Amino acid sequence: MNERTRKMQSTHDLGVHLRRPFTMVEVLMAMVIVGFLVALLVPAAAAVRRSMQMVDCSNRQRLVYQGTMQFAQDNKGHLPHIASALGGPYMYNQIASYFDNGKVIEKLLHCPSEPNHYAYGPRGDYGPNGYFINMTVLPTGLGRSLMEVITRDSTFMMADARSLGVGFWQIDVGKLKALGTIKSLSDTTAQVWPPRHGNSMNYVFFDGRVESITTARIDGMTTVEQSVLVGY
Repeated sequence: MNERTRKMQSTHDLGVHLRRPFTMVEVLMAMVIVGFLVALLVPAAAAVRRSMQMVDCSNRQRLVYQGTMQFAQDNKGHLPHIASALGGPYMYNQIASYFDNGKVIEKLLHCPSEPNHYAYGPRGDYGPNGYFINMTVLPTGLGRSLMEVITRDSTFMMADARSLGVGFWQIDVGKLKALGTIKSLSDTTAQVWPPRHGNSMNYVFFDGRVESITTARIDGMTTVEQSVLVGY
């Protein structure tokens, strides 16, 4: 065999070696590595998605806050009120005109983390503070005055809330601990609703700040601390 023939044979042998099929062990190892990477990436992607939804929720709440403050400015400092047995529009009906002539209010009221949006009018997924945006129709036909909010940085105006069953769309001291843990009256299995953002709910304060508060923190508050949060 001459030199040229030997080189061709060597090249052929190398090609055969390079085209050797993967062994079962190598295939299993590759599958394990891919599975490991997926196990790392999927939870991370889900966490990023939840974080983005929380930010989106906070931005929507800030816009609703701004509309509510604009309403108060146009009504001598009075907040809107929640419709009562005496009738009248819901809070979000009253502020709808501040959002593109009412065309986008229902979208703003839908938290992206809430799978079951309120579907019967503009109540939305956010519950107002039932003390200041109250159910009692005052002589003005409006809610309480902003002047009555003593500590705006520690009193919430609106929070994530459920709207099914007893719903607690309107929030007061007696309902703070129930947010995110109440049961739907229409659910025969009586499943407990989880917090909307992992283990927390968003609260919008009267100074415009949005804070994510865990249900455990609310549950651990004293009656006085809860009263400060609501503004009683």
